[in-house]
Amino acid sequence: MIPVSPIQLSQRIASQEVYGTLNDGNSYWNLWAGYCFFKYAKVASLPMNFLYDFSRGLDTWGRNWDYLYSQYARPQIKFADDIRIELKINDQFQSTVQLIDNAWVHIGGVSYNNNLAPKGVFFEHLIENFQQGSAINDMVVH
Repeated sequence: MIPVSPIQLSQRIASQEVYGTLNDGNSYWNLWAGYCFFKYAKVASLPMNFLYDFSRGLDTWGRNWDYLYSQYARPQIKFADDIRIELKINDQFQSTVQLIDNAWVHIGGVSYNNNLAPKGVFFEHLIENFQQGSAINDMVVH
């Protein structure tokens, strides 16, 4: 995750006990393990489990359905914005990236395989542009 703009996470979770990026399953849901936040008082005594629950169509963190996520009506939860945008850097490098909460660019698909090498050059240039003062909106392809 590359931070690309300021964010106040405390404001995002102020009115609810869980917050993050939605993982949608077969009539079930959970928060993506890469971007999830919980009020400590809510989860402190729970046996949090990082495992998936394929029977419900849920990936990592899915095993928390029974004692955590099932307590919330999905329509009443505000989830993080999760969009794909096309970025172009210096008219040379272009790629679709995942933008979460308009504040984080996720370098996806690199934790479980060797996918970072082909993506590395693009993200190195992206970080360099940020260090030189560019904003994410300066690089969005319209």
